Amino acid sequence: MVPFDGRNLTKKLLLASGARALFIRSVTNVDQSLIAGTPLRFIGTCTAGYEHVDVQSLRNKGIAFAHAPGSNAMPVVEYVLTALHEWSVKTHVYLSECTIGIIGMGQIGTRVAIMCRALGMRVLASDPPLESYGANITEGVEWVSLQTLFAHSDCISVHAAMNTHDLFPTKNLIKEHHCSLMKSSSVFIQAARGGMVDEDALLKAMNASNVHVAIDVWKHEPSWNRLLADHPGTIMATPHIAGYT
Repeated sequence: MVPFDGRNLTKKLLLASGARALFIRSVTNVDQSLIAGTPLRFIGTCTAGYEHVDVQSLRNKGIAFAHAPGSNAMPVVEYVLTALHEWSVKTHVYLSECTIGIIGMGQIGTRVAIMCRALGMRVLASDPPLESYGANITEGVEWVSLQTLFAHSDCISVHAAMNTHDLFPTKNLIKEHHCSLMKSSSVFIQAARGGMVDEDALLKAMNASNVHVAIDVWKHEPSWNRLLADHPGTIMATPHIAGYT
């Protein structure tokens, strides 16, 4: 067993270790240049998302791969519920009278929807891939467009997977025109992946419409947007730890 700094794994270290299996988290990028010429036969990421892994290169090399969908779903759900509670206390609103829009209805988004329905909230959802595949939606949840979700939600929570190569890319998914649709004093929760949201546009909405934010992931991790983190409208700002509990 050879431990390593997740952000600084090199081919030299892999070769020196003779490792045939590699276990990583999201801070370790695995691509063709890292794995070529190594004895690796298996790579596992202890995360649900795997945008940090060039899966096609692994297939080409015959290297087995596994990720862990749902493994840390409930801690993220609890993070979202905590953010909703903090927002409701700060703004003196009852969650049972609010509508939440959920972007991404996978392992986490589905659980958030179930919890919010139990709290009496109306739930809107946007997930074009699942909707187009005819996936069964959670009872009481309504499919809507991203624009409709932003315009009609009191709370918005992001749970889409990060991808750039799909028919439905999510990198830079949420742009300025989406943020400008948010209701005054609403709350935006980002606990998915950094780089999905235009952080400058989010700041603009916070200043223009008194939007509140709970944010756990950042575009330039491990650096964070200090203007966003220190903004008086930010109710929670954390260093990508929502899934760690």
